[in-house]
Amino acid sequence: MKLPALVLVVVISFFTAFITVNRFVPVYLDNWGLVSLARPNGPPPSDVHGVSYDHVVRTGVLRCGYQYWDNAVMRDDKTGQVHGAWVDMMEAIGLATGLKIEWPMQVSWSDVGAALKTHKIDAMCAGMWTSAAKAKEINFTSPLAYQAIEAFVRADDHHFDGGLKSLNDEKIKIAVIENDNSDFIARQEFPKAQRIALGQSFATDGDLLLEVMTGKADVTFTVAGLWHQFEKANPHKIRRLSPGTKLRVFGLANAVDSDEPRLLQLLNAGEQEIQNSGMLDKILDAANTDIPDMYIKSSKPFP
Repeated sequence: MKLPALVLVVVISFFTAFITVNRFVPVYLDNWGLVSLARPNGPPPSDVHGVSYDHVVRTGVLRCGYQYWDNAVMRDDKTGQVHGAWVDMMEAIGLATGLKIEWPMQVSWSDVGAALKTHKIDAMCAGMWTSAAKAKEINFTSPLAYQAIEAFVRADDHHFDGGLKSLNDEKIKIAVIENDNSDFIARQEFPKAQRIALGQSFATDGDLLLEVMTGKADVTFTVAGLWHQFEKANPHKIRRLSPGTKLRVFGLANAVDSDEPRLLQLLNAGEQEIQNSGMLDKILDAANTDIPDMYIKSSKPFP
């Protein structure tokens, strides 16, 4: 055997024996594609998972991102404090898990995935509508409640008295929030209609109803509870096209980064505890008393 070949055999045998004895020593490829026991630049693969969970457990603080919507997450202009049904739910989860809930930043719906991935927040705590499309980059907790989506038109517009099927027409304009659930419904159920798309960053369901009220669109899709809230400020301007007909039912959940399975498990355990204790029912009942048809309660997992 030639000397170079002998050296190669010895080197390979050394690495094989070393790795066998030290099974938990990580092995990396360097920039040249060669085996190296030295750690490359940046954290090892195991360190990129569970960063938020480790922070939460170490500090005892859950940093919640939020977005404003009526009855769920609102801000007192005088004190700057957030309040609402979803804030109450998170405080109850904080008590169950022994965590302090902090609300460090507002996050637009379109930026939730990035805010979680960069650990600017630990969780998005604003009652997001769950969807398969969004689940590509984030993990949703079990839904704390549900909301049903209906169609809404101007009160004096009777072009659609034939029902929902009359919406699938090239002449019809549907107000949607781009790449959100209203947009998905329009594309899937009424593909012939025109879509009047509002930017996702800070557009609200109130903005969708306003588009219809001002004649910029013919119809939009939202929750009856949010329509009730809009109706208080704009009485008899918008009506339910087909009351009680649900276009979709979406779960309302918190969200964490897709690399945070332990944090997801922790939040799910907290949610389950406040549901089983009856605390969640009290919060949702109070919210539905304030604004009817806002939340549909989850079925309990026990008789």
